[in-house]
Amino acid sequence: MYLSVRAASLDIIKRLTESDLEKYGEHSESGRYTVAKWINTYSGHPRDHGNQIKDALGS
Repeated sequence: MYLSVRAASLDIIKRLTESDLEKYGEHSESGRYTVAKWINTYSGHPRDHGNQIKDALGS
């Protein structure tokens, strides 16, 4: 499932233009949330979860 989700996201990301990166929505807590910020956050998300699991298991 992980690879399928990543592949689908990559397909969308490949079609973005430079100007698309500055498009945004308003997050209820974070305020303006651009496509570029989403990509930056999203790219580290699996690693962050992996580290949380490692910490929870104490390894």
